[in-house]
Amino acid sequence: IVRDFSPNLGFPLINQGDLHAASILRRALLALDQSAAGGLSFIGIVEDIRNEAPSMSGLLDGTSYLISAGVTSGDDWFGKEDQVAVFNESQMAWNFTEPTQGAYVYNEDESLFRVYLQGDWRPWVGAIVS
Repeated sequence: IVRDFSPNLGFPLINQGDLHAASILRRALLALDQSAAGGLSFIGIVEDIRNEAPSMSGLLDGTSYLISAGVTSGDDWFGKEDQVAVFNESQMAWNFTEPTQGAYVYNEDESLFRVYLQGDWRPWVGAIVS
């Protein structure tokens, strides 16, 4: 059986007609639950912080961005400030994840982690959050 995995967390994806769907889903949910148990929840790797949606042409499935303030109306990301936008290639659409207290991402452009605390994404440097 050829199995695909989610681009960020590496969860096994369920294929149509998969006889082991319940087992695969159970493993993925347990892994997610375990990662959230420590109070921190890893959302994924983001390319950059942006205030406008990039062109979908040429984007790879799972490409993610942290949405900053200042998104203008008419943009796909309008009203989604502070959320993480993940490109879904099969649907040619953006999926959005709202952060919760303690959620974190790795920003490739800045080469640092950012953690969501008290309604704001803050740089995370070691054990100290600035």
